[in-house]
Amino acid sequence: MQQNDPNLNHLRYFLTAVQLGSHAKAAKFHRVSQPAISLAINKLEESFNVTLVMNLKNRFKLTPEGEKLVLEAPRLMKALEDLRVSLQSQTDTISGELNLASSMGVAPFYLISPLKDFTSKYEDVNFHINLGDVKFIIDQIQTNQAELGVFMEDQTKVPFTKRILHEGNFVAITSRDFIYNDQKKIKILITNEAPGIHEFESIVKRKMKERSFHYHTVESWELIVEMAMNGLGVGIIPEFMVGKCLVQPELTEAIKTMNYKIAVVHKGEHQLSKEAKLFLDSLN
Repeated sequence: MQQNDPNLNHLRYFLTAVQLGSHAKAAKFHRVSQPAISLAINKLEESFNVTLVMNLKNRFKLTPEGEKLVLEAPRLMKALEDLRVSLQSQTDTISGELNLASSMGVAPFYLISPLKDFTSKYEDVNFHINLGDVKFIIDQIQTNQAELGVFMEDQTKVPFTKRILHEGNFVAITSRDFIYNDQKKIKILITNEAPGIHEFESIVKRKMKERSFHYHTVESWELIVEMAMNGLGVGIIPEFMVGKCLVQPELTEAIKTMNYKIAVVHKGEHQLSKEAKLFLDSLN
């Protein structure tokens, strides 16, 4: 009896179910019914004539054959996608849509320069950027409203392919007339994109027990810079934003363990449009 060739969509469903640990989560991710995920895995098993998943109550466990497929499938799918992009680039003009999602603080520093270079090379590509927090970005990618997300990592679990673009530390900035020793209660300006007030608080309590701090949450790092420069408090910002700001050495030394990671995420290169894949390749 002739077997059917494996279906790539079935393979995608299978890999997502493995990555997320359940059929139900994979169904929600792909916006299909749970039986559709189960059927896709059954069809794959028929195609390869093997058992891929053990049927255990409340558990998702792979057979040795399933584990081998998980290892080999991404390489195969990437090779097919690379071939598709290569063939299309011979005849197609790059002129589609590039949909991005980013956090507000990160976008000006990690999207503008690569977008400028990209659109100068591919003039017919239309790009769209939606701004929000990490949960918003995840939702944008899950619902296919964005193909790539760029943000500063926090504690949110991200069920996507991820690459770190940049790592660094936070610093404290002040106005030039700020006098640290004379401050009875120091006003701290911080955003939700920073590691957080509680992390800052735990660090300074250990290292600067005699100081008293009052916290203000500000929407953006740009606003924090302006407020700090106008004497409204000490700003906590990532070091890539320092520019001409005056760094407060004592507080900066105290928080040197506060670091950050800028990440780019997507559903997998095999699911990216050629425009998104080209832009992803252009990111450092």
